Amino acid sequence: MSLTALRNFFILATGYITLLLLFPQKLQTIESYAYAMGIERYYDLSQTFVQGQTAIALPDFARYHPNHPAVHWIAGKLFDCCALPGFTALRLFNIFGALLTLWFVYQSALLLWRRQGIAFAVASITAFSYVFWAAALSAEVHLSSVWLLSAAMFFLLRYLLAEGQNTNRTVSIAAMLFVGAMAFHLYAVFAAIPAGVALLFTGGKRYRAFALAATIVITGFFLFYVVFLAIELRIESPRRYFDTMLMYTRLTHVRYHGAEWFGMWFKTALQSLVYGFSPLSVAIKTIVGSTIVFSAFLFQRSGLPRSVKILLLGWPSVYILLNIIFGGRADGINGWLFSLPVLAILSGALFVRLEGKSEWRVYLALFPLLIVVANFFSAILPASKPENKEIIFLEAFKADGIAGSSAVQPVLLPVVFAVADPVLTYAEMWQIGSQLGYRQQKLVLFCCGSERPEEQLLQVLRENKGSMLLISDALDTKMEGLLKRSGRNANMLREQSGEISQVWMPSSIYFSRPADYRVLKRIRLWYVM
Repeated sequence: MSLTALRNFFILATGYITLLLLFPQKLQTIESYAYAMGIERYYDLSQTFVQGQTAIALPDFARYHPNHPAVHWIAGKLFDCCALPGFTALRLFNIFGALLTLWFVYQSALLLWRRQGIAFAVASITAFSYVFWAAALSAEVHLSSVWLLSAAMFFLLRYLLAEGQNTNRTVSIAAMLFVGAMAFHLYAVFAAIPAGVALLFTGGKRYRAFALAATIVITGFFLFYVVFLAIELRIESPRRYFDTMLMYTRLTHVRYHGAEWFGMWFKTALQSLVYGFSPLSVAIKTIVGSTIVFSAFLFQRSGLPRSVKILLLGWPSVYILLNIIFGGRADGINGWLFSLPVLAILSGALFVRLEGKSEWRVYLALFPLLIVVANFFSAILPASKPENKEIIFLEAFKADGIAGSSAVQPVLLPVVFAVADPVLTYAEMWQIGSQLGYRQQKLVLFCCGSERPEEQLLQVLRENKGSMLLISDALDTKMEGLLKRSGRNANMLREQSGEISQVWMPSSIYFSRPADYRVLKRIRLWYVM
């Protein structure tokens, strides 16, 4: 590693961290809040999956999620031993995961293209693509896996570029890093296919290298997703195991078919690179998308070893193919995180092609800059503008609402949430639980496939004879009627309504709303006696 490379990466990393700190994402996805609450053990994460599978008794997997167990397990241990809040732990994992991903992408691009400027441009494209930038600002769970996957790619590229002349130690390191990526998120498993095929097309003792890597990966999968999962979640039967592992397949969501699926997939892929719906955003998406496709074509015609082409061209291709075969979500934005580093590296083929032109350095700077500017002004800057009290209403209840109740120790009061819009209200649950200390929470969902929520709420109100807080996000007056039916006395402490701007709301799926679409939010808090 040269001093020039270290200097260049330091400049990129410093600038990136500065932007992350100056322009934070104020409102998080529902998953971010649910994971954080689960890690702190006052939220049963299986409640999130009640939709479409109410007959199945899922275990509480908040500390060992069946699709991304390692991040929850580690964050849980940090909370137990150091009282590090779950939300903070996930945010730190993502910041460090983003920086480590950029480091290995930079190194991989330098390994392939041998030019500092191209490596810097490739890492910048990765850093400032919408899905990656948003993930670095979030409390989601992907980037720990993505950096390990990028590291595995780097070591595998070293092995392949040496035409199998490297020792099997390089393959072992790559395989162990891949196991780590898989332990942090199961989505990484698709990359095993192009990696395995690439190993079979390299020189040297390729079959021995393939067998070694396969043994490490299969053993790792068995440990993390069978043995440890069964122990941590106390799973005692094959049926309960498969019910847990396949819970996502039973969720009710919009499903696309045929040409509609490909159309949504295409729009989602472009959205992962550049955010926005305006004509200007669409034009920039077209430029960026076309550039990457043309770069892949040039990469295929390059003089790089066949095994390297199989790995990097097969990587996103296998991801797309598996989604088609298994009916994956065409509108899932976060899934593109696992292919984004490869797509950015492929763009280096175009930069190499343009190197002989006098304006080469202009192209090298202009393409990443176009992505930075487009995503900053359309997504990152607007999402950083609202004050906390504009998006999380319970923050305003702290002084004269909750703390002003008549209980001797108000923090010990049970809190019942009657939730019709989880996307807006899970932030309130996290605020009152993690920030204000009200962790004795009970959730009643008035949506998402929940059966007879009115009866559920009445049962909670009647069975708990002591004082409690009731918090509702209903836009109608149904809650007043339910309180009367319960026979309990209730005083409304606070009520707040407002409009949440569309640009404040991050989402892990692609969808577009009409320009005049309004997102209304209403939070009411009762002290029930």
